[in-house]
Amino acid sequence: MRDGKITYLDKKGRRPKKGWKTVNGRKYYFKADGTAISRGKSRSETAKTVIGGVMYEFDLYGVCKGKYTGWYEAKKGKRYYSDGKYLTGTQEIDGKTYTFDKNGYLTDKAK
Repeated sequence: MRDGKITYLDKKGRRPKKGWKTVNGRKYYFKADGTAISRGKSRSETAKTVIGGVMYEFDLYGVCKGKYTGWYEAKKGKRYYSDGKYLTGTQEIDGKTYTFDKNGYLTDKAK
């Protein structure tokens, strides 16, 4: 870790290129600057990032925890993700009915 960012150097001292990399059996996603996506302050926090149209969760150490399922508050509104993809149309979540627009944003309150 350098300056609060997760970094990795291969045997030749090079940073990885942008993309997925498995290190010691753990999956990471490295940005163009060679640092891994990670979340910063506590072990319980996760970073949620969309890669290739799929939302993934990353822990404090940059390890990918998998495709995200749950509510996500975006700048444009609230979305619900299931297995990394946002939902559209009318959906039942935890016994309540919600409606989402074509871009996955919640359009009304639960019924």
